[in-house]
Amino acid sequence: MRDLETAQLRALAELVALLSQVVHAIGFTAKLKPAQWATLRYLQKVNPSARTLTEFSRANAITKGAASQMIKALRERGLVSFEPSTEDLRSKRIDLTDLGRRHLDDDPLNLIVAALRKVEPGNRKAFAETIEVLLRDPFVIELNNPKARQRLAKARKSLQRAPTE
Repeated sequence: MRDLETAQLRALAELVALLSQVVHAIGFTAKLKPAQWATLRYLQKVNPSARTLTEFSRANAITKGAASQMIKALRERGLVSFEPSTEDLRSKRIDLTDLGRRHLDDDPLNLIVAALRKVEPGNRKAFAETIEVLLRDPFVIELNNPKARQRLAKARKSLQRAPTE
């Protein structure tokens, strides 16, 4: 019995890994990388005061250097621009350009959203709860990382606000 349960759990873990690979793979769309799509999504949903290099690097738990390189690549593609910050004259606010907003209309995550629409609302809730359990596991996510906890809390709030069909 225990071997059967282990085999079933292993098969489920492999499905989770496969889904993760698919989500990652579709992120290589429109000559962008998954992290660049995530950056565009971040800029779309945060308040203007959080659209600085410092806030972006904090929210994503990356160095300012890595954040700078990411933003530079998006700026070179014409997807973001810099404007003087109204809160701090020493910093610049990062904004999506019209081209950046149009790119988000074709966000590859829309493919996952379309697939999730086919799942019954009750099953969506159970799926979300299962993902939360996995993400809370100390072997999956470092719970002492405040940025990781913040992202999980934001995702949970988004799920609670999402309308059910």
